[in-house]
Amino acid sequence: GMPSALDKRFAPLRIPRCAGVLLAVHLLSHPLGAEDPEFSPSMDRPSHLTVQLDNDLFSGSDRDYTNGVRIALLSPLKARELNPVQNLLVRFHNSLTRIGAASGMVGEDRGELRLDWGTGLTQLMYTPSDYDAAVPPPGERPFAGWLGLEWSLHVHNRDSMSSLTFILGLTGPNSLARQAQEFVHEYISQSPVFSGWDSQVPEEYTINLQLDRRLRIRWLEQMTENTLLEMDGYAEWGVALGNLRTEAHTGLLVRLGYNLPLAYLTPRVQLGTYASPLRRERTVATGDWSWCLFVGTRGTAVAHDITMDGPVFRDYAYTVESKPFVAEGILGIGIRYSRWQLAVARTLRTEEFEGQGRNHEYGSVMLGVAF
Repeated sequence: GMPSALDKRFAPLRIPRCAGVLLAVHLLSHPLGAEDPEFSPSMDRPSHLTVQLDNDLFSGSDRDYTNGVRIALLSPLKARELNPVQNLLVRFHNSLTRIGAASGMVGEDRGELRLDWGTGLTQLMYTPSDYDAAVPPPGERPFAGWLGLEWSLHVHNRDSMSSLTFILGLTGPNSLARQAQEFVHEYISQSPVFSGWDSQVPEEYTINLQLDRRLRIRWLEQMTENTLLEMDGYAEWGVALGNLRTEAHTGLLVRLGYNLPLAYLTPRVQLGTYASPLRRERTVATGDWSWCLFVGTRGTAVAHDITMDGPVFRDYAYTVESKPFVAEGILGIGIRYSRWQLAVARTLRTEEFEGQGRNHEYGSVMLGVAF
């Protein structure tokens, strides 16, 4: 029969069934063998604690994605044996690495496997632009807040990394977005308080599963092998499934600087993203000081976003229709002294929903420490 509207909506994210079946058979039938790198519970890598803040006041506006705050911890996995979930992710990572090596996307020097675990606490906040509106005006984002916890597992070697993140959260009054915004506006920025939070996206518990993949771009490093400045970067892709967001994305990030830190620390708030050690064979950056400029881009195919399309299991009157494709660019600078890192960035994002009629811009700041 004719495809439904829901079928069309999810078409950009659909993977051929035969490919999924073949991958599942491969993962279950191909054990971790001699041709795969062995897992090493290395004790020599530090943990990373990061605090991140997004706010569009940094770019002179107060609308759409208006604030995000996140605290995240990444630590090396020191277990000597892997549990079934960890072992399955290792097999999945090795399968993708073999495919990447065969296609030339990933180098052959894969090295020992290292595993990290991560956890994060995040709050996201969205508003229209009209302070006085009791409900969002036509063509404006609805009021929405989200508060959530995430747990993640990361498998990486010298050339690639695979991450699996499980996210639990909720929208509505208990996300505390209204209280957080009113506190900041009244006591810190002395800005007007929004009147329409009673119309926010109602309470719904969210469950999301997210898979992310990063690939080291070696030729960037080769361009600056014998120079004072270094260059590196990674390409990425990922998928997210759940009633918070269902999407697929791809992108890249490039850094240029002096004595580049081993960990890529992206200042903006992104679920599932941690201080990922994916580069070089050395275990620590030499010297006390590092600095870098970085630029990145990402394209996302969106099937569902609860902050725009509304809850899956409840009715909501003020939804907007999220656009199926969104692009964004990021530009920033980071510095490191000893164990501490500070980074600031600016993100420009294309229209996220039908009728928005404008791009959105916001700033980010991040403070991190290795220990």
